[in-house]
Amino acid sequence: MRYVMLLIVLIAAFVLGVGQPLHSADAPGDFFNGKNLDNWDGLKEYWSVKDGAIVGTTPRDGLRFNTFLCSKKKYKDFELKFKVKLVGDGANSGVQIRSKIRDGEQDKKNFAVEGPQCDMGQQYWGSLYGEHFGGMMKAADPKLVMKVLKKDDFNDYHIKCVGKHVTIKLNGETTVDDDFPKLPDEGIIAWQLHSGKAMMEVTFKNIEFKDLTGGKENEVSVKGSVRFDGKPLAGAVVTFHPAAGKALPAATTAEDGTYRLQAPPGKYRVSISKLIKRGAKDGDPVQADALQVIPARYSLPEKSTLEVEIRENANNEFVFELTSK
Repeated sequence: MRYVMLLIVLIAAFVLGVGQPLHSADAPGDFFNGKNLDNWDGLKEYWSVKDGAIVGTTPRDGLRFNTFLCSKKKYKDFELKFKVKLVGDGANSGVQIRSKIRDGEQDKKNFAVEGPQCDMGQQYWGSLYGEHFGGMMKAADPKLVMKVLKKDDFNDYHIKCVGKHVTIKLNGETTVDDDFPKLPDEGIIAWQLHSGKAMMEVTFKNIEFKDLTGGKENEVSVKGSVRFDGKPLAGAVVTFHPAAGKALPAATTAEDGTYRLQAPPGKYRVSISKLIKRGAKDGDPVQADALQVIPARYSLPEKSTLEVEIRENANNEFVFELTSK
């Protein structure tokens, strides 16, 4: 029964979290106020605010260099959602995260930026690219991009950056979801206006920003796998139990036994639980009279022998080898 109650608590926490509106942890308007570019630096002759949207427009004969509209403030962990539309032959743009303005004098005048970029345009939609930062960091699946992209229309774009982990979604489909050890710890956010020989325009509207740092304890990426009697364990709930008064980070293992979650640094006791209906086959729906198939030394939080320590700026990968005997 206690396992069923734990699952109910986890589901309730998830539902409540989903229902929260996306607001900035800053004072209202500290990111983008929808009226002007007071919180941004750049070549203002190319940037404007129209109907609450940020619009970048090149001259008729295009631009000879990439330029960016740069936040005056640096950010660490955040979530950013918006709709974006590109107009022009070969139009390209992107959003820099945890980046910086380059040091050269001409670069400063042009507002040239270096760092990770959430890319937009041609085959690069939904990819993570290193602008003066080593090139492509993670390319999106081109078949997925072709399937979901709305050409010549507004596309939903979602960026989440926590610790060394970056997630990018294009029209609701995940194109990047991985750890990047070289990701800077903080930096500016910047909207790109790309170079080219023809006029182009990019519009960013319905911008929603949430600072995930905001005085809270920073979370880091945790990943690993679970094996039971030498085989990958799918459908198991892996729960990290921290000191009293903190939330319970948890994840369900995939078919190959792997899991991913976010958790604050610290020491944890880990419980691993898998329930199936008595007499049912693996994968059948869980019932109230479900059978716990994992021994108590792993499945009961108060008895689990599994202990880990999550550290900042570390490879927090934990592999659990469980046995039935």
